[in-house]
Amino acid sequence: MTFAVLAAVLSRLGREDEARAAVTDLLEHAPETTCARYRENLCGRPEAVARLVDALAAAGLPAQAASQGIDHRQDAVRATC
Repeated sequence: MTFAVLAAVLSRLGREDEARAAVTDLLEHAPETTCARYRENLCGRPEAVARLVDALAAAGLPAQAASQGIDHRQDAVRATC
């Protein structure tokens, strides 16, 4: 989740080029990562999750998987509650 947090923070700071680079790094390590996965799998206050996901979307993280065959296995994105 480190690349995601970095991307979100950079996006919120208005450092869009760096935020997009962090999203690129995130997708290189976890190509199945999407905004939908974060929204569905993070624990915490809904408003905090929404702010994180909105910042990731602004940084260029895809909203959902491009293919119809979405992999629903637990992965590094799924938080443990």
